[in-house]
Amino acid sequence: MKTPAAITLGHLQQMQPAVEPQLTSILSAASATILEQGYEAATTQIIAERAGMSVSTLHRQLPTKEAIITALYAALEAATIEAVRRALPTWEHRPLADCVPELVALILRHQKQHAPLYRCLPKPTGKPALIADESVSPLTLGVLLQAFVVQHRESLAPDHIAQRVQLLEYLCVGVVIGYLSDPAPELTEQQLVHNLSDAIIRYLDR
Repeated sequence: MKTPAAITLGHLQQMQPAVEPQLTSILSAASATILEQGYEAATTQIIAERAGMSVSTLHRQLPTKEAIITALYAALEAATIEAVRRALPTWEHRPLADCVPELVALILRHQKQHAPLYRCLPKPTGKPALIADESVSPLTLGVLLQAFVVQHRESLAPDHIAQRVQLLEYLCVGVVIGYLSDPAPELTEQQLVHNLSDAIIRYLDR
């Protein structure tokens, strides 16, 4: 069986600002090790050896294994950030009911390529880790989702915009990653996009 590909330099180069070479090596080594040996077996010692550095050098960049995972989630998000950024102007002045399914499908399509790695990673707790780490990429998916809600503010009730953005973050990211983490999901991708979009629209539009 072919081993799933680890995160590549190409993924990391899409991040802004440019990722330091040492951090690139750490995240590439971490993803490859986790895919091959599993999350629990992927110690910082093994990751450091694979990255060609000492553990102390690794810890200067990312002090804990949890920090590595947070940075890895942010790296996995890079292509999705760029895709949503490019799509935002196309959703201007269009009905919410047309735009939400496109947004969900776009996020699913770009995150799907990393499904094998998501299945090995611990689930994010609280705010999705791939939204939260602005130290790796200042343009987060959360910022773009807020812009999406602002685009359609005339269709929404004027109150609780912040709460609507927060829920959109959870549904668009947390639910999609949960779906991709399941090796045998009950829903097809088309059903997921339909059901999730319907839930988002009903909540945002109420």
